[in-house]
Amino acid sequence: MRALGVVALATGLAALWTGNELLLAMFIGLIVATWALDTTIHARVLPAAHHRGVTAGHT
Repeated sequence: MRALGVVALATGLAALWTGNELLLAMFIGLIVATWALDTTIHARVLPAAHHRGVTAGHT
C-alpha cells in the first residue's frame, strides 16, 4: 500500500507541475483507492467491539 501512496503523491506533483487534468483525475482516483485499501485493511485488523451493557464506563 505504501507503493500506491508514493505513486499517488508523484501523480499529484506531476499534475501540479504540468496542469494536466488527466493527471489530476488519476491523482484523485489514486487517493480514493488508497483510502479504500486502508479502510479494508483496518477493518480486518481491528477486533469487533464487545458491548457488555455498560455505556461509556458508567454502571
